[in-house]
Amino acid sequence: LERKDIFIFLIMGFICSVLVWIKIKDFGIISYIISGIAGLITLVLSILFFNDQ
Repeated sequence: LERKDIFIFLIMGFICSVLVWIKIKDFGIISYIISGIAGLITLVLSILFFNDQ
C-alpha cells in the first residue's frame, strides 16, 4: 500500500461522503454525521479490499 494509493482512497471516501450528503442534506446535522460515516466506511473497505489483493 503506497502513499498515492491511500490518497486515491481518501478522494474516493470524500466523493462518497459528498454524494451521500447531497442526497440527504435536508436532514440537517444528522446528514453531516451520516455522510462522514459513509466516507469512512468507503475508505476502510477500499483499504481492506486492496490489502487482500
